[in-house]
Amino acid sequence: MNNRSPKEEFGQILTNLEDIKKKVDSNSKRIEEIDEDVTYLTELISRYLKKIEKIKQTDFIIVNALFFVTGFLLGFAIALLIFKG
Repeated sequence: MNNRSPKEEFGQILTNLEDIKKKVDSNSKRIEEIDEDVTYLTELISRYLKKIEKIKQTDFIIVNALFFVTGFLLGFAIALLIFKG
């Protein structure tokens, strides 16, 4: 059946545990790197969202100004029609 001695079995178990520990350490390092990348990307997205919000605010101001100018010109045109007519 099993030709290995208990000492050999224990040695094999220790080797397996060391291999598992190396894999866990390697995965832990990768997880830390991924966490750093996610943090960087989160900060980058946050900065871009702030820039987009500023652009939206600027667009809102421009659109309001265009509505104001259009309304003023329309009112002026109506006033001209009334007073000329």
